[in-house]
Amino acid sequence: MLNNQSITEMTLQDLESLIDKIVDEKINQINLSKYNQIERTELVNKIHNLQESLKQKYGVFPDLTELLREDRER
Repeated sequence: MLNNQSITEMTLQDLESLIDKIVDEKINQINLSKYNQIERTELVNKIHNLQESLKQKYGVFPDLTELLREDRER
Protein backbone atom coordinates (compact mmCIF):
# COMPACT_ATOMS: atom_id res chain seq x y z
CA MET A 1 0.00 0.00 0.00
CA LEU A 2 1.45 3.38 -0.98
CA ASN A 3 1.60 6.23 1.54
CA ASN A 4 0.21 8.77 -0.92
CA GLN A 5 -2.50 6.47 -2.20
CA SER A 6 -5.98 7.95 -2.29
CA ILE A 7 -8.62 6.21 -0.21
CA THR A 8 -10.79 6.02 -3.32
CA GLU A 9 -8.07 3.93 -4.99
CA MET A 10 -7.79 1.51 -2.05
CA THR A 11 -9.30 -1.89 -2.03
CA LEU A 12 -11.57 -2.79 0.85
CA GLN A 13 -8.79 -4.99 2.24
CA ASP A 14 -6.28 -2.11 2.03
CA LEU A 15 -8.70 0.19 3.85
CA GLU A 16 -9.39 -2.40 6.56
CA SER A 17 -5.64 -2.93 7.01
CA LEU A 18 -5.08 0.80 7.34
CA ILE A 19 -7.86 1.14 9.91
CA ASP A 20 -6.51 -1.85 11.87
CA LYS A 21 -3.03 -0.33 11.85
CA ILE A 22 -4.28 3.05 13.08
CA VAL A 23 -6.42 1.47 15.83
CA ASP A 24 -3.50 -0.73 16.97
CA GLU A 25 -1.18 2.29 17.12
CA LYS A 26 -3.68 4.27 19.20
CA ILE A 27 -4.26 1.36 21.58
CA ASN A 28 -0.50 0.94 22.01
CA GLN A 29 -0.12 4.66 22.75
CA ILE A 30 -2.86 4.51 25.38
CA ASN A 31 -1.46 1.35 26.96
CA LEU A 32 2.07 2.79 27.01
CA SER A 33 0.76 5.98 28.61
CA LYS A 34 -1.04 3.98 31.32
CA TYR A 35 2.05 1.83 31.90
CA ASN A 36 4.25 4.91 32.29
CA GLN A 37 1.81 6.44 34.78
CA ILE A 38 1.76 3.25 36.83
CA GLU A 39 5.52 2.95 36.67
CA ARG A 40 5.98 6.56 37.77
CA THR A 41 3.54 6.08 40.64
CA GLU A 42 5.40 2.97 41.77
CA LEU A 43 8.71 4.82 41.58
CA VAL A 44 7.35 7.74 43.58
CA ASN A 45 6.02 5.34 46.22
CA LYS A 46 9.39 3.59 46.41
CA ILE A 47 11.17 6.93 46.80
CA HIS A 48 8.81 7.95 49.60
CA ASN A 49 9.33 4.60 51.33
CA LEU A 50 13.10 5.00 51.05
CA GLN A 51 12.91 8.55 52.40
CA GLU A 52 10.80 7.36 55.32
CA SER A 53 13.24 4.53 56.07
CA LEU A 54 16.18 6.95 56.04
CA LYS A 55 14.26 9.37 58.25
CA GLN A 56 13.51 6.62 60.78
CA LYS A 57 17.10 5.37 60.77
CA TYR A 58 19.01 8.67 60.66
CA GLY A 59 16.48 11.35 61.58
CA VAL A 60 15.51 14.35 59.52
CA PHE A 61 18.14 15.64 57.13
CA PRO A 62 18.52 19.41 56.89
CA ASP A 63 17.71 20.88 53.51
CA LEU A 64 20.31 22.63 51.38
CA THR A 65 19.31 26.09 52.64
CA GLU A 66 19.88 25.05 56.24
CA LEU A 67 23.26 23.53 55.39
CA LEU A 68 24.40 26.71 53.63
CA ARG A 69 23.22 28.86 56.55
CA GLU A 70 25.11 26.68 59.04
CA ASP A 71 28.20 26.78 56.85
CA ARG A 72 28.15 30.59 56.69
CA GLU A 73 27.75 30.87 60.45
CA ARG A 74 30.96 28.91 60.99
